Amino acid sequence: MKRIIVLLIVSLMLVTALMGCAKPAEQETVKDPVVDETTNQQTEPEPEAEPEVEPVTLRIYAQYSDDDTKVPYDYAVEKLKEAYPHVTLELDIQAQDDGQKLQSYAATGNLPDIFQVGAAAIGSLIESNNILVLDEYVESTGFGAKVHESAQSLLWHPDGHVYAFPYAGHEYVLLYYNKAIFEQYNVKVPETMAEFEAAVTTFKDNGVVPLSIFAKEKWITTAKRDTSSMDSPAPSSRP
Repeated sequence: MKRIIVLLIVSLMLVTALMGCAKPAEQETVKDPVVDETTNQQTEPEPEAEPEVEPVTLRIYAQYSDDDTKVPYDYAVEKLKEAYPHVTLELDIQAQDDGQKLQSYAATGNLPDIFQVGAAAIGSLIESNNILVLDEYVESTGFGAKVHESAQSLLWHPDGHVYAFPYAGHEYVLLYYNKAIFEQYNVKVPETMAEFEAAVTTFKDNGVVPLSIFAKEKWITTAKRDTSSMDSPAPSSRP
């Protein structure tokens, strides 16, 4: 059985991603007044009862450990309940294990309905028929038109289909540097990756730790530095 895959965590995107799963409201019709033949008086027709909607519970595999993840998740759940009162989310807290638990779920046929997945893992989920094609939802929700051109490659898989809604695209990061250290070792503030690597080598050779914070986070240490003024921190494009 195919499972729904939507990249989630950023507030309203959860609501947008689920819009294609719910049945749209039927168009309201206005009925003509009813004429009582005995009194020849018009009476308003009885309003039709709202159709009952079957409750739906979706299991979601999402990060939920601190304010950075709990606050947007709680907000999205609140907005989802306003738009779709019949939908309930059952939270399965995402493990920080580079996707190992998710792979185990896939192998045992126990994938959540909604989960975060990296682009590299989508291929194997396609082969195992564990992921749903979301093309029609991209069109019906208008989500595709709202994705920035630079992030379209994150939305569309190389096979021409959509299997996940990206929750982030190209971003900017800031790298702050100690001017005194650069002046002390006569190191040019790098504007290219080659200059960045040369600066790192010089500092290491002199016993200076080049990046002392978040060095275990690969996306920071591999960020590409943008060219800008040497007197201010330069924004870098996050890979």
